Amino acid sequence: MRYILLNTVISIVALAAQAQGQLDIILDFSQEAGSPGGTGIDNGIVYGYSDFPPASGANGPFFHAFSFNLDGTDFRSAPRMEDGPVLGEGGRPVSVADGQFWTFAIDAGITRIDTATLSDERIVPNINEGFHPVVDGDRIYGGRIEFGPIGESFGLYSANFDGSDFQILHEATGPIYAVEPRDDGTIFAASSINFDPVTRDLIPGEIFSITTDGSDYNPIVSLESPVFSLALTDEAIFGLGFEGLFRVDYDGQNLEVIDDALSGFRIVADENSVYGIDDQINGPDTIFRYAQDGTSDVEVIHEFGDGPENGLRPNSDLSIIDSTLYGSAEQGGANEAGIFYSIDTNSPAINMPPTGGGGAVPEPSSGFVWGLLLVTSMTARWAKQRFK
Repeated sequence: MRYILLNTVISIVALAAQAQGQLDIILDFSQEAGSPGGTGIDNGIVYGYSDFPPASGANGPFFHAFSFNLDGTDFRSAPRMEDGPVLGEGGRPVSVADGQFWTFAIDAGITRIDTATLSDERIVPNINEGFHPVVDGDRIYGGRIEFGPIGESFGLYSANFDGSDFQILHEATGPIYAVEPRDDGTIFAASSINFDPVTRDLIPGEIFSITTDGSDYNPIVSLESPVFSLALTDEAIFGLGFEGLFRVDYDGQNLEVIDDALSGFRIVADENSVYGIDDQINGPDTIFRYAQDGTSDVEVIHEFGDGPENGLRPNSDLSIIDSTLYGSAEQGGANEAGIFYSIDTNSPAINMPPTGGGGAVPEPSSGFVWGLLLVTSMTARWAKQRFK
């Protein structure tokens, strides 16, 4: 009887683990250290920033930079940053290069952090809103939003590591959330849909490429919904946004929605598959995998949830090294203060309710309606990330 009971318990535990997928927690954050935000990895060291509640009577939250080894050892953190990143920026991993990394804060611009001292310095203060910079060569690139007396302006910026020689490479008709460099001196980016405040007509977004000096702008495909992340593979461009996971050839042909139920802010790719975090408003967040050749449907390899061996509110940042994905979650873990985790890219798929399907890219009939949906959806997702 004991043998049967023991085996039953083991089976139940095994099924529960299989239902969520195998997640390895590398570091449990503490309440004192704050919840992890964006992270980046360089030479076996994790760099990032965290936010934590303010002291009694003070305004907050506060932010500080941290680093630790990829195995979770040697955690160190810096004093409070003057202006830290904020939640809801799209969860871009911080970019690390040449002994420094960069973040972005609304109304504070671009901040550079020294990896040795973890001291921070504001290097480009004159940006109202934008997203974490990405590194290509010896410059940083990102999307920026400027508010002026006659409306908003959007563009793709470039600057030296120290913020000097700041320039706008391309003026866009909508916010640029996704920026992805390729090793041939080309930057790929996606501008979001927008709508004319007077005529209420839809202004489509687009995926485009541009050389790092801004001299060769190449529109690739028009977009009818916001896109927050791009992954560049040998054969195609993959994107993720409000309308699901999609692919398109580099010449703009064969645009296809792979799964219209997925929604998130970050995807990465290796030689065979695309991986991302499905950020659902009314359901559990998951890590998904999709074979680039289309030989299988989208597969879920982990479901986030409560408990000391799992995480909640995963940041959309993902890094991939060899066959391992790395990321962080702002809640969960043994201390309920967030985790830094890893998961094998070859993890078996887990049983989840079916997602959506593929099909044609949606064509909204009313720019005003889609504009309202965009604002509502972004507000809902920000509220979920901030308060869930």
